[in-house]
Amino acid sequence: KENEAIDRLAIVGETFDVVDNIKRDKGKPHIHMTVRPIVLDNNTCWQVFENDQQIFNFLQEEAEFSAKNKKNLE
Repeated sequence: KENEAIDRLAIVGETFDVVDNIKRDKGKPHIHMTVRPIVLDNNTCWQVFENDQQIFNFLQEEAEFSAKNKKNLE
């Protein structure tokens, strides 16, 4: 429940698309967006991974996070 707002913000940042008219209008302010993936820290945030090896597997897309297991993760 405490991460509900953060989850919504992550979804918006991931899916937000800047309207073409805003990009083309030179006289109007522009929107600059930067979307960066993050890996949560198990020590300061809620526990996401079981151990360091699982974090490594996630970053390298190996083991349980490999492409062949993608459907299981959705």
